[in-house]
Amino acid sequence: MVSENAGGREAGSSAEPVPVPISPHSAPFWGRGALLADARAALEPDGASAILVGAAGSGKTRLAREAALGFLEDRPNTRIARFGATSATQRTPLAVFAPALRSLRGPAGDTPEEVARSLVRACTGGAKGVPLIVLIDDTPQLDPMSEAVTDLLLALPDVRVLLTCRSAPGPSALLARAWRDGELRRIEVPELTRPETAEFSTAMLPGKPFAPDTIRRLHQSTGGNPLFLAELIGALDRSGALEERHGLRIWPGSLPAGTSLHDVLRAEIARLPADERTAFETTALCSPAPLHLLEDSISPDALERLLEKEVVRIVYRADGRPVLELAHPIYGETAETMLNPLRMREQYRTLYDRAVEPLLEEDLERTTGGGTIPTGDLLTVVDWGLHGEREVPLELLVPAFRFARPLVDHGFRVRIASALLRRHGLERSLRIDALVNRLEAFRYLGDPDAVAADEVSARALIEAMPASAERTRLAADLAIAFADAAVLMVGRWEDAVAALDWADRLGAAGPSAAATTAAIRVEAQRGIALCYGGEMVAATELERRLSEATQGTPGFLPFAPTSILLHGQRGETRQARQIARQQLRFAVQAAADYPLAAGEIIGVWCLVDVFAGHSREAAFIYGVMEQAIARGAGGPRLRETVVAFGRGLLALMQGDWVRASEHLAIACSELDDFTGTGSEGLLLTSLALAQTASGDLDGARVTRAAIAGWPTGTSRLLDVPSRYHLLLARLWAPDGTERGEAEAIALRAREYGFGLMELRALHAIQLCGGPPLPPEQLARARELGSSLAAPIAPLLALHIDQLRAPGRENAGDTARRLARRGLFLPTPRHPVLTVREQHVAELVSLGYSNAQIAKRLQNSRRTVETHVARILMKLGVGSREAVADALDATRWDEEEAAG
Repeated sequence: MVSENAGGREAGSSAEPVPVPISPHSAPFWGRGALLADARAALEPDGASAILVGAAGSGKTRLAREAALGFLEDRPNTRIARFGATSATQRTPLAVFAPALRSLRGPAGDTPEEVARSLVRACTGGAKGVPLIVLIDDTPQLDPMSEAVTDLLLALPDVRVLLTCRSAPGPSALLARAWRDGELRRIEVPELTRPETAEFSTAMLPGKPFAPDTIRRLHQSTGGNPLFLAELIGALDRSGALEERHGLRIWPGSLPAGTSLHDVLRAEIARLPADERTAFETTALCSPAPLHLLEDSISPDALERLLEKEVVRIVYRADGRPVLELAHPIYGETAETMLNPLRMREQYRTLYDRAVEPLLEEDLERTTGGGTIPTGDLLTVVDWGLHGEREVPLELLVPAFRFARPLVDHGFRVRIASALLRRHGLERSLRIDALVNRLEAFRYLGDPDAVAADEVSARALIEAMPASAERTRLAADLAIAFADAAVLMVGRWEDAVAALDWADRLGAAGPSAAATTAAIRVEAQRGIALCYGGEMVAATELERRLSEATQGTPGFLPFAPTSILLHGQRGETRQARQIARQQLRFAVQAAADYPLAAGEIIGVWCLVDVFAGHSREAAFIYGVMEQAIARGAGGPRLRETVVAFGRGLLALMQGDWVRASEHLAIACSELDDFTGTGSEGLLLTSLALAQTASGDLDGARVTRAAIAGWPTGTSRLLDVPSRYHLLLARLWAPDGTERGEAEAIALRAREYGFGLMELRALHAIQLCGGPPLPPEQLARARELGSSLAAPIAPLLALHIDQLRAPGRENAGDTARRLARRGLFLPTPRHPVLTVREQHVAELVSLGYSNAQIAKRLQNSRRTVETHVARILMKLGVGSREAVADALDATRWDEEEAAG
């Protein structure tokens, strides 16, 4: 028993900083603000009591202690008595209260009523009217006499009782009655949520935030258990497994071997009885697995005990079927360190042997039509067989292979395709399908050598086939898969075009109908490769032909995102939106074959609106994109990085450089997700722009180094906007070379036929200062400003005319209108303003009201008003209208100093 009062709190409870990493048992109570407030409120009424119920390690004891200490701060005369029930105290009546009762001068009494009053007297030192909080941990371990005393404490005045209890087996009947009668409030202590995991992690290792994907992995690995989470973070920090990218902490590897967390879990597993140990190991190997497939492999009694100990749990799929899984995924990694490969193989074999015969008796023909065998059961059993190195019958392997093709588990796709390829006498077309499927999986796994080897093997088999519709289809499948890999993995667009030409030649020798169908698919992929390589004229002509050939069909769908970007950069926003709306319908209809198409189309639609200056439309389309990606296929990391990218671009359009830097840094922390998508360059240059504009020049230098060292290059389709964003970044911190780069961008944009981006570059030339645009460039800018449908186009042309005469770049209505279209003109950093004050000052100079600024910067209106008052005082001006002049004076001072 430990007693505390205002002057007797344990060491470490003060507000002094705690060194990190620290033990999870002594760490501050992180990530539980709302829950702590709830538990604290439960003590407020006189005589109030509560029971905290949750899984082992969920933080019940810490929550009770922190709630009591919070109460103590408001009422310093309160006494706190803490007791812990164990299996040892359960065997002896009142043993849990013995430390307090021994301090009594007289006997405690024989009845529960007498013991309860004696206990209060012992804990308060006999003082009357002194509030008392009694904390009792692990109440299921109380002996009957102690439980009766606890029940009586609930009814005593000036006594508040806080109990903790595991959710399994749960409160006793006596305490459950007290809860139902209103004498005891029940508070569920769930596992940490993702946001709470983020708060916990950042508090434990302050200084640099964790990347969202790392938070997801931490949460997934520990199941949100605070004890496991603290152990894991400490292990990662001590082992150096956490890396830093763009100011964020990243966990790219596996759990370090030899960590204390492994030791804790291994000891817990080692203490399990033999039948529970077997059931646990089986669950760890298979988790999650349909429960009915494990009925012959797991003892029901052992499973029941594991469920009570909260080592495993049963969840239900959407179809209502129960699935067995580990209570905390991190148990699985620990189990793998305890099982040698031979033992694992034998267990997989046992599982497979028990499940395969019943499966073979089912009607396999009906499986592919949604019949008697659930797809999940089929894939699970086949995977067990592959892990156990069994020869899975073709009648199971082939349908499982068909179902596995669209899965994101690329390792399983490689295993099942490899199992097919090891079979002698396999039908040639099926062998080719397996090679193509494995090639696609190797592309996602980042193995270009394996991709090249499978392409050579599949090509030889296809060329040996006689001309037929089947050969035409297989050649198109292989060429498209290889072209996708050649471009997205290593940027070899010429190799991609050569493979597509090969498919066309083979198709021409086959039936004309099959050749026509295959040619459409091949042409769509060719257009993507041409744009990647910068052959925009050829890609534009191909787009016209392909569009005519696919009217009213989804054949254009693979090329749709590329086509939308082509039109958008040319300034043909109406055509871009028309294609986006039409192809979005096909993307929804063909979601099974193209699971990411809808998200890609909406994403590039949003990007086109950014180019064109449709600021409101971009925000709306982005909201739709975020919802679509959240519901669509693909890994969670990809979804989160794409969402962060979109948020960063919208923040750039709002001139909120700090928020843009934060979101874009999150996306860049997992830059590999964008490899080959054509977005890497735009993502990095956008981050460089946000960093430079916010004054983070060191961060911008790091980002520029990443751009220069990017290994595979990026798609030429986004080369012009990428260079344009980098040019704007340089304009925020000029070095005198900007005008030459602006000239080069204008030439490249004109070469590609990107009229809108050419106009932006011409505007940037004049924005760089120096002599006015020559007559031919001025005429070209005016022509583009009047002919392009993009709303920002006439504003750019008008501002060029204004910049030709000496004046202030950021003054006037045109600058304000450009800002409302997402183009904020570079403003030198004023030396007396903070970064946030500079942002607010820029928006004030552009005529934004306090309410509008608050909405853009996601601040309260009162905060913005405070910023504005400080800005006026620091700049020494008396009105909002004078802020623009003060900011522009900085530019003139810098130019005079440079001159």
